[in-house]
Amino acid sequence: MHLDYDQQPPAHHFKVIGTKGSLQWNPWAEKKDWDAYPLRTWWERNVMFREEMRYYVVMARGEVGLSCSLDGGVRVWQLVDTIHRSGVEGRKVDLIEDEND
Repeated sequence: MHLDYDQQPPAHHFKVIGTKGSLQWNPWAEKKDWDAYPLRTWWERNVMFREEMRYYVVMARGEVGLSCSLDGGVRVWQLVDTIHRSGVEGRKVDLIEDEND
């Protein structure tokens, strides 16, 4: 169970995720019937994860380079942190550029 008291916009529901689908129950929703979203017959859920694992193995063996540099990863983290701070503080927060750039 996951409780997110800070989610914006607020959402209050109970979600169960299983191997054959998921169920989301919202006691305050006006709609009280079922929606079915079957997977496409050609879709394989784990393709993305398998490709990422294959990449990790060949990268760890030194057969390919990193797809993202450490500096790039740090900049992405700074962006994510700035977005989070903006949401928490409820205001625009400027992304400060690194003085060494």
